[in-house]
Amino acid sequence: MEISKLKSYIESANINFLFGSGLAIPFLSTLGDIETWLTELAKDKTISDDVRIVIRASIYREYFLKVILKNANPATDIEKYKTVIDGYKNFLMIWNDINWKEDNGIITNDYTNNNIIVLTPYLWKIMPIY
Repeated sequence: MEISKLKSYIESANINFLFGSGLAIPFLSTLGDIETWLTELAKDKTISDDVRIVIRASIYREYFLKVILKNANPATDIEKYKTVIDGYKNFLMIWNDINWKEDNGIITNDYTNNNIIVLTPYLWKIMPIY
C-alpha cells in the first residue's frame, strides 16, 4: 500500500494504538490471567485467609520477578531487551514518518500499558516536538 493511500485512511479515521503486553515479548513475560486469578482468589470462600495471603503473595511474586524486576535492571537480559526496544523504535519511526512526512501531521492517540519505563528516552529522540 502506498503511504499516501494509507495516510488518507488514517486522516479519515480515529486511529488509536494500544501497545499491549505481548509487544514486550521476548524481554517481558505477559501477565496471562493474573487479574482473573486474583479476582477468583478474592471470591473463593473455600480457603482460609492464611492460605489466600500465601497464594496472593505467590502471584504477585511472579509478577514482580517477570516484569517489575526486569524493568529495574534491563541488563539482566540485554539482548532480549534490545530486540524489544529496537522493535518499538522501528515502529515509532515508521509511524512518525507517516504522521509528519507530507504536511502538518495527523493527531493520534498512542497509549501503552507496558511496563517498559526505559522506552521514554527513545521516544524523545525520535518524535518531533512542535
